[in-house]
Amino acid sequence: MDIKVSVIIICTNSNLHMDDCIKSFRGQRIAGLEILCLEEAECKILLAKASGEYILFAGGNEIADRELLEKAVKCAEDSGAEIVFLPRKQFDHKSVSLTGPMVYEPCLESKLFRKEYIIDNFKYILRDDIKYNKYMGLSLLSGTENIVTMSASRLYLLSNKKINGDEILQNYTLLYEDLCRRDKWNETKQRFLNWFLTDTFLWLDGGYITSDMKNGLKKIKNKLLIKPGNLNYSDEYFTSVYSRNGALWIKGIDIGERFNARHNTDYKNIIIHRIKENQCKKTPLISVIMPVFNVENYVVEALDSLENQTFKEFEIICVDDCSTDHSLEILIEYANANPNPCISIYHQQNCGQSVARNHGLKYARGKYIYFMDSDDILQSTALEMLYNHCEQNDLDVVYFDGEVFFDLPEDNTANKQYKNYYKRVGGYQKTVYTGPELMREMWVNSEYRVAPCLQLIKKKHIVNHGLLFPQGIIHEDNAFSFLCMIQAERVGYYGIELYHRRIRCDSTMTKKSTFENVYGYLSCYILIFNWLQNNIISDRYYQMMYELLDSLIHSAKYHYDILDGVERNLINYLKPYERFLCQKFFVEKDG
Repeated sequence: MDIKVSVIIICTNSNLHMDDCIKSFRGQRIAGLEILCLEEAECKILLAKASGEYILFAGGNEIADRELLEKAVKCAEDSGAEIVFLPRKQFDHKSVSLTGPMVYEPCLESKLFRKEYIIDNFKYILRDDIKYNKYMGLSLLSGTENIVTMSASRLYLLSNKKINGDEILQNYTLLYEDLCRRDKWNETKQRFLNWFLTDTFLWLDGGYITSDMKNGLKKIKNKLLIKPGNLNYSDEYFTSVYSRNGALWIKGIDIGERFNARHNTDYKNIIIHRIKENQCKKTPLISVIMPVFNVENYVVEALDSLENQTFKEFEIICVDDCSTDHSLEILIEYANANPNPCISIYHQQNCGQSVARNHGLKYARGKYIYFMDSDDILQSTALEMLYNHCEQNDLDVVYFDGEVFFDLPEDNTANKQYKNYYKRVGGYQKTVYTGPELMREMWVNSEYRVAPCLQLIKKKHIVNHGLLFPQGIIHEDNAFSFLCMIQAERVGYYGIELYHRRIRCDSTMTKKSTFENVYGYLSCYILIFNWLQNNIISDRYYQMMYELLDSLIHSAKYHYDILDGVERNLINYLKPYERFLCQKFFVEKDG
């Protein structure tokens, strides 16, 4: 009897289901069938023995429906195709059910090949130095446009294979080199990227990725995608739900590596350069700390508002966070042209506002600390009024108000929610509160604000409680201001608008949401929660604390909900505890 189909079962790492696999193919309805079993290394030998008009490669962990081969051959003959994709479904042993959509993979398995086509391509796929069946499958797939897919799934995957990132790298590297050698790269680039994205996404799914897999995928990215110049994918490369999501995930590797670098920086060893040293011999009463980053259009106005203060016994500490515009040059020119000797200028590598403020604290000599943003304006009488209020009432911290102004008319429309945000109307009657008391009153009135630029803080209070800004995140003010206020014994409120806050389109407050927003709020939640676990707070503040923590999670989830897939996948780069919280607070609720 003539052999219609030779089934070659690749049994490597599939012994658990091998008997079931063979039994399912022996039970096929089609006439003229032979079954051959092989290890990957025997592929060259066994292909020469196969006598069928068609060859089907199957994995030893696959089970075939009785009609699979009959339907597959009919599909090939009706279409004249050289390759027929046989979509698979995953069998879930726990639920004893089929799960997920049909899966396509660029490998030898789960495909029906016309034997004549394989013979024509022997010289490309049967190399003595290659054992990987996926490379062989990729090579065969790249050689023809005459491919069809069966409409229904009649093949079932019982278990996944263990994936080796280095092996994936070798498969795709070999194929890329072969395509270039055969002068087929340009015509197959779209298909190659589609396979690559689909394959890596299916096997290296973000929820289960290990560090070894991540390193392997990183190698692939560096060796394959940068080399052909295909890091900027367009939609034409992504034809299935898998490959589209895979593209997002792989794009996210670059973002993820940058995220890792930022959040694994050793900030203790950051080098800071002294550009101009404070020449003021008299110890200042107030130290104004101003982080500076890309504010060349605004920083002079901010500095002028300080130089025009009626109170004169203060120093200015500017910390440039590696600005890429002319901000640092402007600072130096301003200091050189200004007779005030109490200006210091420092320069650090780009580490963010928190690190800049913390560095400023190291050099601050004043009795009080004031943090000012480099694009805002301070009313000329502010430092004098605040200093006197603190001294008269022996305060650890005094809180005051601000007013908003918009950089451009269109900023007013886009950010109108900030219009009266820094004006409090709650009527705080006591001259001196404890920190928790004032926090609760402001919280009840929805007027609790975390902006450091609306606080004058006694340095002794900062030192005694080891207060620093959490480094490497945004929204860090939430943690710093909470810890500053909750631990203060004597605080006051000075209900005058002394600060003029600029709202502009490219500031931290108004930028497009990224995962950094989510991570910043989550980090502050963890810091505050950990502090509450280790410190005793009166029961009357419990509800406020609960609502405050809940508000941080609400803010984080707000940003998470509007992120695209690339940004959301950064969850996989978090520490286990952080990832667990993200899953609980955002992903599960989102689902």
